[in-house]
Amino acid sequence: MASCKNTEEAYEVPPNILSEEDFVATLTDIYIAESLSNLNVKNISPPSFDSVYAFNPIIDRGFTKEKFDSSLVFYSRYPGKFKYLLGVAAERMDQQQAAHQMELQNKK
Repeated sequence: MASCKNTEEAYEVPPNILSEEDFVATLTDIYIAESLSNLNVKNISPPSFDSVYAFNPIIDRGFTKEKFDSSLVFYSRYPGKFKYLLGVAAERMDQQQAAHQMELQNKK
């Protein structure tokens, strides 16, 4: 993913901000985590979500919430690029979902 590809906005990513790749990968993990908890695949009561669905994509990737939040603010200053990065994350989530569905079908 090259900087500013598919957008007209030019910028340089500061060292305290996640790279585009790390930002997209983290967003993808967040989308998946939210989907799993919303689907409630383990069929548990909502008060138990935090202990049963114990995953935090930001911490699991070794970032702080502050660094992710700063990255979110930084990329949102470039609306065209931000929209593109969100789209890449959504596309990756769809690809992972399709791969999982295929894996499930192959087990039948």
